[in-house]
Amino acid sequence: MTIDEKIERTDRLNAYKAALQSTDRQAWVAALDDIRNDDITEIIPDLVSFLSVIPEKEMKDAIYTLFDELKLSSAIPALMDALQACKSAEVRNRLVRSCWYNNFNYADYLPFFKSIFIKEPFEAAYDAFTVIENMQGPVDKKLVDEVIAELKLDASKLDPVKKELIPDLIGLIEKLRI
Repeated sequence: MTIDEKIERTDRLNAYKAALQSTDRQAWVAALDDIRNDDITEIIPDLVSFLSVIPEKEMKDAIYTLFDELKLSSAIPALMDALQACKSAEVRNRLVRSCWYNNFNYADYLPFFKSIFIKEPFEAAYDAFTVIENMQGPVDKKLVDEVIAELKLDASKLDPVKKELIPDLIGLIEKLRI
């Protein structure tokens, strides 16, 4: 990437950030439309942060829809970094659903989704289960074994509904093994 391209990319990123912070509905709707068709993954942490502070349901829904319909697999690392750093359980759990909806392969993040399954309420746990169900291996045998061992260890602490899903979840994870 040339210096001019880097400058142009930074300018676009800054314009998106400014539009998203605007009270002008048309400005942030246009910015989200542009972001949807752009490859600027650097905006993802800002979008996740906005979800925690913006009161407007319409804007939140528009951002969630953007993540639900994510098209660039190159955005996965940025999304997962932002998701793992997200302090809001509500936002984090809804973004887990986006990972299910956008149907990318999140096999590199198996431990994170296992953790969501164990720690979060059933709705988020079920979304994490579905993300795991959609994963495609191979995943390192050692990692698979560790995740399964952790699931078995934590199973006794789970509510009965989640506990019922453990055998199926273990079966799905075993299929990922190298």
